[in-house]
Amino acid sequence: MPEQFERIQPGDLITADFMNRLLAALEGLDGRVTTLEEGSGIGTALRILGITPSGPAQMGQELCVLGVNFGLPALDVVVIDTVAVTQFKAGSNGSQLLFDVPAIPNTPPQGKPVTLSVSGPNGFDSREIVVVPAQPTVPQGQLILNLLQSPPEPIIQNGQSYVFGFRIRAITNLEETYTVSPTAQGLQPGWQAILVDEQNTPIIPAEVTLAAGPPPNGVTRDVRVRVTVPAGGTTANLRLALASKRNPSGLNNATGNIALTVGQAPPVASDDIILRRDSVEAPAVVENGAVVLPPTGVMGAVVFRATIKAPGAYQVEPLVIQNDAGNRWNTLLGLSSPGFTTTGQNADVTIPVGLSAEAGAAATNLILRVRSQSNANIVGEISQPIRATGGQ
Repeated sequence: MPEQFERIQPGDLITADFMNRLLAALEGLDGRVTTLEEGSGIGTALRILGITPSGPAQMGQELCVLGVNFGLPALDVVVIDTVAVTQFKAGSNGSQLLFDVPAIPNTPPQGKPVTLSVSGPNGFDSREIVVVPAQPTVPQGQLILNLLQSPPEPIIQNGQSYVFGFRIRAITNLEETYTVSPTAQGLQPGWQAILVDEQNTPIIPAEVTLAAGPPPNGVTRDVRVRVTVPAGGTTANLRLALASKRNPSGLNNATGNIALTVGQAPPVASDDIILRRDSVEAPAVVENGAVVLPPTGVMGAVVFRATIKAPGAYQVEPLVIQNDAGNRWNTLLGLSSPGFTTTGQNADVTIPVGLSAEAGAAATNLILRVRSQSNANIVGEISQPIRATGGQ
């Protein structure tokens, strides 16, 4: 029971007994405070009082360890599991230590409990926390685009519009919004290609959002492109490109050039064989969808990937360089044999192609075709733009 004191009224006599009782109470309070401080570490010993944010600590996330008597942060050592924190962040002082959670080996996706300890000249203390792997913030993966549906009209005519259907397959780690860029580049001006919805209304801005698509199947989304043929048009190359908004240089892809010719039937759409550019190897680089090589004759590599819908025997046809005046381009199929066999549904086959440019090589297209050996009507084709450094 705490000491009770009667309230002093104006004119009351303050006696020695009253003062002694007051002093005794103050001495008792001081003793209790001292005991409390020593018991909770608020004396001279180092103590951890809390960790923020609470909950699982994500690798790479900023963590703040609150406490007392940390002293100079430079003299403290923080260890999580078996990994030492190598650098404290600005704002660290004797009562808080700020740092990014380091990578902790052998941490499963669901996380694991570990010990966080702080040691320094004023002592040692520890707490149990749960660490989890860092969550990705940048979309990564692969995009696959192919022509899925051609317009029903038997002949492409001047001054008309036609809708082509494309399928996008995204094998990615995060949901993402992509910029969609359809183009129809013709010999004559006036060709137009725009992204449209089911009612053929332009989609502005030209974007699509796809959920995260774990391998092997990913997620798919079908889009529509309306192509308008000018009155004097003859031929054009239709192309659809896709790029991540958060990672445009690292997550992008495009179809090859799809030839459109006035007076002829629209191109045949099929998903039996889907061809796409997978990667390039030095000295080749990719710029705006084109494979670019120095005009030195040094061979780089373009790696294509074919997704074959049905098992069977297939053949890579001879490589074609369009309009190669002077034979300034050189190619080499990087397979031991142009023929190959697949045994499962939607099999992936890697097709490396060596490519080099001589001085004076003009910008053009590399044509890669893969055809079924049992059915000549089953064929996949990709038209890959290529140019030499400094070329247009």
